[in-house]
Amino acid sequence: MYFNERQKIVLEKRILLKNEKGEVIESPSQMFGRVAKYVASAEKSKEKREEFEKKFFEVMTQFDFLPNSPCLVNAGISKRKNQLAACFVLVVDDYIENIYETLKYAAIIHKTGGGTGFDFSNIRPQGAIVNTTKGVASGPVSFMKIYDVSTEQIKQGGVRRGANIGVLRVDHPDILDFIEAKKGKDCLKNFNLSVAITDEFMLALQNDSDFYLKHEFTEKPIKIKAKDIWDKIVKNAHSTGDPGLLFIDRINELHPISGLEIRATNPCGETVLADGELCCLGSINLSNFFIHKDKSIDYPRLAEVVATSVRFLDNILDVNDYPLEKIKKITLENRKIGLGVMGWADLLIKLQISYNSSEAIQLAEKVMKFVLGNAAKASFEIANEKGAFPNVDNYKPYPYIKEAIKEYVNIDIPQYRPRNATLTAIAPTGTLSIIANCSSGIEPIFSFETLERRVDTEIIHYHPLYKEWKESNPDSEKPDYFITAHEVDVDFHIKMQSAFQKYNCNSVSKTINLNKDALKDDVSEAFIKAYNYGCKGITVYVDGSLEDQTLSIKSSEPESEGKELPEWLNSYVDEYKKIGDEDIVEFIEKNYNHPFFTNGLKPISRVDHLQGVTYRVNTGYGNLYLTINELAGKPFEVFCQIGRSGASELAKAEAVGKLVSLALRSGIQLEYIIEQIDDIMGSQPIITKQGYIKSIPDAMAKALKEYMSKKHKISYKSKVLPKIGRQICPECGNDLIPDSRCPYCGVCGWKNCGG
Repeated sequence: MYFNERQKIVLEKRILLKNEKGEVIESPSQMFGRVAKYVASAEKSKEKREEFEKKFFEVMTQFDFLPNSPCLVNAGISKRKNQLAACFVLVVDDYIENIYETLKYAAIIHKTGGGTGFDFSNIRPQGAIVNTTKGVASGPVSFMKIYDVSTEQIKQGGVRRGANIGVLRVDHPDILDFIEAKKGKDCLKNFNLSVAITDEFMLALQNDSDFYLKHEFTEKPIKIKAKDIWDKIVKNAHSTGDPGLLFIDRINELHPISGLEIRATNPCGETVLADGELCCLGSINLSNFFIHKDKSIDYPRLAEVVATSVRFLDNILDVNDYPLEKIKKITLENRKIGLGVMGWADLLIKLQISYNSSEAIQLAEKVMKFVLGNAAKASFEIANEKGAFPNVDNYKPYPYIKEAIKEYVNIDIPQYRPRNATLTAIAPTGTLSIIANCSSGIEPIFSFETLERRVDTEIIHYHPLYKEWKESNPDSEKPDYFITAHEVDVDFHIKMQSAFQKYNCNSVSKTINLNKDALKDDVSEAFIKAYNYGCKGITVYVDGSLEDQTLSIKSSEPESEGKELPEWLNSYVDEYKKIGDEDIVEFIEKNYNHPFFTNGLKPISRVDHLQGVTYRVNTGYGNLYLTINELAGKPFEVFCQIGRSGASELAKAEAVGKLVSLALRSGIQLEYIIEQIDDIMGSQPIITKQGYIKSIPDAMAKALKEYMSKKHKISYKSKVLPKIGRQICPECGNDLIPDSRCPYCGVCGWKNCGG
């Protein structure tokens, strides 16, 4: 197996086993062998185990198929660690014991490396009467904050990031608070948000009519215009990417198990799960099935890999160590799997088909129908060998699944008894696509030129297919099929999602990319199209909406020295005299030749009383309060306080503040101080309304920039204009591929949602 540098970085950093010193102790081949052997151990006979261990090893080492990263990391390690699934859903009920019991369950799941979807719709709204205490309820958002803090603490414990999605029905009386729950507040940073949209609401929106918010614990429904809710959803999605939408009635209507209510999805939205369910995921690399000779797709080989992949995922359910008995029970009753695809954009490029074309949409339907049909065939054959899933009597596939079954299994639906209740799901595959060296999920290429920053240099990486074409055609203009995400029309983004949704048991994780100048009306139109085109949900990402700008300062000229009191300083002396501050007047007249006033390097002594301004910046360690005191209109010293943090963080903040104050009192211009502390990366970076705050020093720099902008009209400009997304990887400092649900790093594989 050949691995390029990017693949090696991700494998060594994310996947391969390490010893206690953090040293890698297995090769990629050994890792794939470990996984293949463990997953094949579910087979009953020695012959079957050997047969499928070989097949599983081949599909992984050829990068035809890869399971989700928890399987690659944990399979075959120890009895304690063999938790191989990434996706869980828990419904939170409206009594205090269940709320905290579910929180405990979530903590266990996060500890084992899983992400969790929660439905909070059962919780009574804020202000409702609590019968047992005769008090009033605090509402679902208040409990979401508790879940968020718990996730944060587990994350700080050194384990894989916990990822959550919080869901609330659109008719819940607290829906407006939920929509804005992340707006301008230092909370819910470990949550994505989705509103469960009903058909009733969409009809009210279409008719511009009233809509009623209701809950079993409220006395009477609350009347509100549907458009008022919609406008608030659109406004927040436009500015932050949250909330996304789940078309919950459609999800339940198309779910193949009757009587099993779906309330939420996994954090990235590709699996629709009932309370307690998990789904194990894996993806086929479609770009590997291109036949160069006649520029076509190798469908026979694809069918073979689909069959092997279904067996692989089904086996995971038998060898997996479940974090909770409740999860094990319902998972094995329905045996849901989610086989997806990646490398779609690469395949289109090889076929010389533009992503932004009707031909691509038609091919997407054809390919997904083929994958689903052959997965259905494999599941049927495994069921004949091992038995159908226990809840099979309630299996009622919707029309498009029936169509694929009839075509590829060639059997009447009443006689079709599969091994698995669901078979397909399109995941984002951020880490997997880097390992397989292909495009992620069904997304278009984000950029054909990406910038990797290192300590001593910057390296431009070219997409391999683009590089190959460019070397052969150095003087030619880029063909239409080399198209990036922001060049794809929003309509085609949604049509592509819809095409892959049509023949898909679960759902599709896809980001609908909108350009930076997109308006709220554009977001609204995208949401409505997703509903009309048959999608099960949608999230949008407006370019730059989660943007972090790396800034530098346009310096002003240093003040000139003089033996007489400078004119600029005289004006400040006059101001101090007017307010009767004679102590400062005397101090200035004695020290006007001091370096503080002439940009030197010797610290000036402190004045007893000064006036200043305090800024608040949200950080991953709590709110930072930075006070900037002035002398003669110049910043003289700063004081730092940080809330909700330990002694070590308080000490760091105080130390940096003292050093900044020393530099200021030594006459060093604030512009140069900011340059030194700006962009320092810490262990708990977060996205806030002030931008991407990477650390306490970086937060101080943000506050100091704001001070310079407002007080001294200093202009700022970008130091670096990234070629790809403007969110920064907290581990390697490179740009993240932007996604409102799960931004990921194309260099080291870090994922915001924990992959």
